[in-house]
Amino acid sequence: MIRAIIAAEGQMVVAQEIDALMALWSEGGYVADAKHTPDQPEDDQYWRGVDAIRHRYVRIVFPGAAVEAGPSDLQVQITGDRAVVTATTRIGAEIAPGGDRWTLVRQNGCWLLESLTYNLEPQAP
Repeated sequence: MIRAIIAAEGQMVVAQEIDALMALWSEGGYVADAKHTPDQPEDDQYWRGVDAIRHRYVRIVFPGAAVEAGPSDLQVQITGDRAVVTATTRIGAEIAPGGDRWTLVRQNGCWLLESLTYNLEPQAP
């Protein structure tokens, strides 16, 4: 189920289905851009809450008009009602191994996205 939710997020990004995308997110969710400095969280950019996440999809993600999006090489760790997933970022021709970290939370028997942190791979010097 967790893999299906993350795959659905990528498919809905390509289809630009904002309402379906937002149904995947928990109310208190967030997205963070780690800016290729995973050991320096103080420089991260955040979109907190569903309104900010919606804005990010519509204003930042959708204009890129990705024809393919979705992580691969998923590593899933489940502890109770929480899951952490690390994955390779795949958006069109962009491939960044270990670039995404997703957290999901189980609420009322359903898994929801709680956070996405991307650009976790360090930038080459």
